[in-house]
Amino acid sequence: MSVLVRVAGSLTCLIIATGNAAAATPAEIDAAIKKGTDALKVKYAQGGGGGFGVPPGGDAAGIGPTCLAGLAMLEGGVPVSDPALKTVTSNIRNAAYTQGKTYQTALCLLYLDRFGDPADVPLIQVLAVRLLAGQSGNGGWGYDCVGGVSQADEQRLRAIKAEKQPGAPRLHPEVDKYYQAITASARPQPNDDNSNTQFAVIAVWLARKHGVPVDNALDSIDKRFMATQSSRTGGWPYNGPLPGSALGDGPAGSPAMCCAGLIGLSTGLARREERRHKSETPKKDDPAKTEPKKTSDDPFFNPPQKPNPEPKKPAPRPLDARDLAIRTGFNTLGGIIADSAQAGGGALIAKTDGVNGHHDLYFLWSLERTCVIYGVEKLGGVNWYEAGAHTLVITQSKGGTWGGGDRIRV
Repeated sequence: MSVLVRVAGSLTCLIIATGNAAAATPAEIDAAIKKGTDALKVKYAQGGGGGFGVPPGGDAAGIGPTCLAGLAMLEGGVPVSDPALKTVTSNIRNAAYTQGKTYQTALCLLYLDRFGDPADVPLIQVLAVRLLAGQSGNGGWGYDCVGGVSQADEQRLRAIKAEKQPGAPRLHPEVDKYYQAITASARPQPNDDNSNTQFAVIAVWLARKHGVPVDNALDSIDKRFMATQSSRTGGWPYNGPLPGSALGDGPAGSPAMCCAGLIGLSTGLARREERRHKSETPKKDDPAKTEPKKTSDDPFFNPPQKPNPEPKKPAPRPLDARDLAIRTGFNTLGGIIADSAQAGGGALIAKTDGVNGHHDLYFLWSLERTCVIYGVEKLGGVNWYEAGAHTLVITQSKGGTWGGGDRIRV
């Protein structure tokens, strides 16, 4: 996934400190990755599906786990020519046209974006506009993104071909027509949650580079997570704002939901930094108005250049409300990681028999996404990657998989 923003800076410098976590060696990590990707290749070369890494509420035998498996294989270095990855890609492309639920729609988009075939851009746009149409008034998503896809719509969408466009990417005209139609018939989502929303946020952000108009959706996402951070714990609840509830006073959710909140706020932070960078970039001089280059050897025409003085460092900007919310969220997450590493003897606690988002594989996925997005190396004084990799190495099964029906606890 493309990195959203790497401007953690002073936002994470106040995270509490603890001892360093134990670390698996690079050779052990590489071996675990190979064992895991080999297991996925065997499974999907045989046309298998489901089983691995199903997010809460995901389709245990459907396209969502296939997308996660495909992403894992791509990140693990499996070539696109591999038969298993060919099967995965073909299945995702075929199924994506009919997806109407948030997890599956978002995961198909994440996979196709990572796969990187320009021919998939219209399909990526189709998936993105379904997410836009399914966003709730609270800026989040529930399990149902849009209703079922009609056979007529499916046929029309399958017929769309990628077209070369001059300038910045923009929405394909046929996809735009589809977007207008599903927006007009969209039903407001009565319920949403931050788990579905976490996946949708990442997908919506990725859709930006494919010409999908997502600014309004990102505004709503930023507003949602700014308004719903727990004033007691610094985390975020599983559910979004409830009717009649005081914002910020609701119960905090799982550690994974703390990650979801930080991921949501990262989109607003990234756009703010984009605006600042654009406003601070000096404009290039008009070449037509510059003096012609002096060619004489006379120093009157070409005086010796004085060395440029050291540029002054800009004064640090005061933290705004979003910065403070992010810092609070990271301090909360840092405390969780510090406690986990201490209880795990250097590794992070890992289990599959608890509540979703509490020290399970879903949390580790959310943790990795959050820290990569912000460019954070340590949480609570713990190198999260070293501790997490150590955890995964020592909990991997002999067959190369994790979790499933077996308990994994460190």
